[in-house]
Amino acid sequence: MNPADHASLIENINLAEELGANVVKLRARRVADALIEFARREGITHVVFGQSARSRWDILLHGSVINRFLDEVRGATVQVVPLQDE
Repeated sequence: MNPADHASLIENINLAEELGANVVKLRARRVADALIEFARREGITHVVFGQSARSRWDILLHGSVINRFLDEVRGATVQVVPLQDE
């Protein structure tokens, strides 16, 4: 992770904690695996994903964490917030 992205991540984590969020750090070979396992284990009922613009080709070639989560986690409300390029 480049330094600017790392600084932005730390800033976002600090803001989330200041607003009362419970920030959880997960590790797995694949992001979707970690999110799905955590959601199932903790009985998560609401998830908000941020998603940057991606082409359909990129999603077809590399997959989508959000699509995989939707396919595998039932009973959770999922909101997708589009992220704007800076």
